Amino acid sequence: MAEKNVLDLKQVKRTVHYTDAKGKKVDKEITLQTPSYQEGLAINDLANGPQGFRDYGEIYSRLMAKVLVNPHFDYKYINELVEKNEDAKGTIEFEDRNGENVKLNVIFPNAREATNLIFNLQKSDGSANATQIAVTMNDDVFRDENDKPLTFDYWADHGNIYEAIPKADEFLFAALGHTGFLAVMGEAFSFLQEQI
Repeated sequence: MAEKNVLDLKQVKRTVHYTDAKGKKVDKEITLQTPSYQEGLAINDLANGPQGFRDYGEIYSRLMAKVLVNPHFDYKYINELVEKNEDAKGTIEFEDRNGENVKLNVIFPNAREATNLIFNLQKSDGSANATQIAVTMNDDVFRDENDKPLTFDYWADHGNIYEAIPKADEFLFAALGHTGFLAVMGEAFSFLQEQI
């Protein structure tokens, strides 16, 4: 639970907590401001977009511009932090349908896309979104031993994409989490909900 300090009717200070790439617990004070009521509603609408798509990439972009006062975040800065933290590449392991342990390389696409991948395995109406997530992960996250994007031929041979996708999501979540981005944006979104 974040601590609250009222600065004035428009801005508040809160403290968020996260663990950095070295495993160190971090407490970070942030300053948030109330956007216009119409802007707040427009941001919130993006969580239930057309065909159930939750555009958290755009939600967080608008929160960074309209709600987050301090620290200053943008996607370029978060991408640089992921690189600095050496979280841009990794390996996941899963068991394929033949019972063999498979290692698969994963890369961090960019902060905006990673955010949307994390939050869209299921659509806002609860329906599955696995095909679109698999297409995007094949193109932008999963890599073969030659560092090339995967195709569905790979999954036809190995199966168990439902084991690989959550592990790739964990990789993306950790990369963003180590920067403090998810903690800060989660608090900014919670603050927005309180305002509308």
